[in-house]
Amino acid sequence: MLDIPYAIAVKEVEGKFYVHVPDFDIATQVDDMDQAIKMGRHMTQIMMAHYREEGKNLPEPYSIDIKVGDYDAVFSI
Repeated sequence: MLDIPYAIAVKEVEGKFYVHVPDFDIATQVDDMDQAIKMGRHMTQIMMAHYREEGKNLPEPYSIDIKVGDYDAVFSI
């Protein structure tokens, strides 16, 4: 778990898993759900470190409205 519980949203399309971290507006594509969770966590950690290095305030978790029906899964990491 991260020190702040950000959401990652995952949608499977044609055998690929699209990972979106709404609060940082970043996304990627991976091959399976396990990778999706790991990559979502990794991307979030990178963005948090970047924001801190730049002296920026981190976005509030769940600051972006997530339409759960648009995704196959939404996780808090």
